[in-house]
Amino acid sequence: ARNEVFGPVLVMIPFKDLDEAIAIADKAIGADAKCGAALLVRGKALAGKEDLAAAIKEFDQVTKLAGREPSLIALRADAHVERSKAQYAQGKYLEAVDSCYFAILEKNDHFDAHFNRGLAYLARHEYDKAINSFSRASQLDPKSAAALSYRGFAQGARIFARSPRSASSRASTSPSSCRGSRIVSRHTGTSTRMARPTGTTCSP
Repeated sequence: ARNEVFGPVLVMIPFKDLDEAIAIADKAIGADAKCGAALLVRGKALAGKEDLAAAIKEFDQVTKLAGREPSLIALRADAHVERSKAQYAQGKYLEAVDSCYFAILEKNDHFDAHFNRGLAYLARHEYDKAINSFSRASQLDPKSAAALSYRGFAQGARIFARSPRSASSRASTSPSSCRGSRIVSRHTGTSTRMARPTGTTCSP
């Protein structure tokens, strides 16, 4: 019940004020230690403060909540995605892929799960899988410029990777070779610093 009450507040919290978001979440958690929406808010605020390890612990609590209510399924899916973003920021790209996989198991039409899995695959230079993930995200939201842009980038990176001249430059490229960028969630309006995909340019 607490999730049903607190859930709508999730999208109204001004995440630019992270301390206030944590304080609001703490009050809800004080009333119900298993308030998934509040745990998710606190985790996202901690991620915003770059306390990624603490944020992941909050997301993990949400993913362990049992129940098949639609609101709870959505919360678990969101928590898996937010954990993926934090893992990506830590450079744990394979773990980020896995978290998105679990989000998709919960809710297979979760745009952010497919999109962020594409980013993690891209960071791992798994271009075919990245293209498939961005394509699925684009199917879910045909108007998403980000999904289309990153799919195009992945396609270009795949062509470059297969070209003869890519071998000489591959050693100098890594997932951290470009500055990070803010990726904004279409559903929550919050942002997470994500590394730019690697290749011949720093922009899709």
